[in-house]
Amino acid sequence: MALDRGDAETRLSVIADATDVCAICTARGGWLDLYFLDNDARNFRRSNLIAACPLCRSCQSLHRSHAAIEFLPVWVTEIPQIAINRLTRLLHQRLISAGETPIIDHRNRPALDDQTTRDLVSTYLALANRNVRLRIILGGYAPNARDLVTLFYAVDPGRGSCPEKLSVGLRLLPLGRYVVDGRDRYAAALGVEPPALDAINTDLVAA
Repeated sequence: MALDRGDAETRLSVIADATDVCAICTARGGWLDLYFLDNDARNFRRSNLIAACPLCRSCQSLHRSHAAIEFLPVWVTEIPQIAINRLTRLLHQRLISAGETPIIDHRNRPALDDQTTRDLVSTYLALANRNVRLRIILGGYAPNARDLVTLFYAVDPGRGSCPEKLSVGLRLLPLGRYVVDGRDRYAAALGVEPPALDAINTDLVAA
């Protein structure tokens, strides 16, 4: 949705004032965009806006056409979303910087095999397994990230906010993709160098 001139100027001002730092996880570098504190994307009051990285904006990015391959819904009550984002960012930055894909699962583990990476991968995969627990919570329903949009708007037609009973444990695990104009720009979004690596998964993006 195109912004009117006033809202566009407000967006630029908020991002400029952030000085390249995510207001939520404090990560430096990479892309920033608006995060609406009240979850209402129509509310452009300056006091309602902060600048956040793509990982921290995940809960407000579920409408994206590729959200289903960018984030995995999981049920984790003991770890806040910000901790999941920080762990994932650290793991994915290490992998991309080493020339590896950040897209991993139990069958496709990274070649990078130092102790820190092994620990990060183990924790990440344990979080991915919590998708099964979410299915149980939802009575067998297995939503992808895009499906959550429909679910949220069914409960809160005005804003599509996460229902309170789900917000206790619903988290989004970044999957190592961020698609823009048909290309995976995940590495660039995280601010990983060298820039040539930001297309590492381009061939994996669904048409």
